[in-house]
Amino acid sequence: MGSTLAKIFDYFTTDPLRLLTLIGGSGGFAYWVSLYRGRSRVVIRGFRERSAVSGSDPRPCIEFEAESHGKEPTSLQREVSMVGYTPKRQARGFVFRLRDQDRDLQPFQPKTVIAIGEQDNLFPFLWFKTYVVTPTRGRRRVLRIEAAGGAPMSLIPFVRKRLAFQWFRRSGLTTG
Repeated sequence: MGSTLAKIFDYFTTDPLRLLTLIGGSGGFAYWVSLYRGRSRVVIRGFRERSAVSGSDPRPCIEFEAESHGKEPTSLQREVSMVGYTPKRQARGFVFRLRDQDRDLQPFQPKTVIAIGEQDNLFPFLWFKTYVVTPTRGRRRVLRIEAAGGAPMSLIPFVRKRLAFQWFRRSGLTTG
């Protein structure tokens, strides 16, 4: 380890212009830092699912708060996709469409978003749901939920529980 650091130090001390190339090359270090700090990312909070929009409208509905954390405004794609598993371990896909026409997200201003899906009687009984919210700029956000009314969870526990459900017919909510 020490010899490697010595070789790196010797490389830059023999020709100091190499250090200038390292710092200033490809736009320089400050350019890459500003590019990283100015990237567009969307934060999703307060995710809720409902099995019906209202008493007269039986379509499933999701509601969440979206906020743009970046320098530039962004907006959300019109559709939110979802894949979940039935109790018989069959994958079912849904598409939720945003209810409002105004999908713009200004930087650091939270906005409540409501999306409505197609009518399906199995929606309340789906397990291991994966929602994908896609902004027009930046990376998509993936929300993983184990069961109805559950909170979003991280990737590794979600995959571990989903595989146990698919392979062994066990859920993380039951103990038997």
